[in-house]
Amino acid sequence: MKDPTTMRMTNILTKWLEHQGWDERPKINEQDQTSSTMFKFVVTDCFQLTCYFDIDEGAGYFKLFSYLFGTRIPEQKADEIIKWANLANIITPTGFVSLIPDKRVLRFYVSGDFQDAAFEPLHITHMLAATDNIMSLRIPQALAICFGDRSAERDEESAPNVTQKEQD
Repeated sequence: MKDPTTMRMTNILTKWLEHQGWDERPKINEQDQTSSTMFKFVVTDCFQLTCYFDIDEGAGYFKLFSYLFGTRIPEQKADEIIKWANLANIITPTGFVSLIPDKRVLRFYVSGDFQDAAFEPLHITHMLAATDNIMSLRIPQALAICFGDRSAERDEESAPNVTQKEQD
């Protein structure tokens, strides 16, 4: 039997999921020391994200990927969204927003390196809160660029800094 401490982040995530009352459980690959947990997450009461907690126990990485699969970015707006994402990431204190070009969907990614550090359930809670906070701000901005009259530069000039939003 494997040493249970070798899957410590996955074990912590499983306990966190149970404590939250979630039905989702990690799909574990013990040979590779990895796990992945898919779940749905709603931001601003109207945008459903498909999310994955991905853990690489050997490398000590805990990652949270969030995708807005319900809305495809129009092909003619892809370059503008990439430009917008690059500008948005300059003032985003945590994580990284991007466009997945072949699927034309928005992705937000946040991670932590816990190889030589303590990993606690509160880390999971904070990563999910960061996803909620940032995507609540960024999704409407991206949609205004795609389907409205906004541009990447104009949107970033008028948008509050995420750090300012957190302080309000």
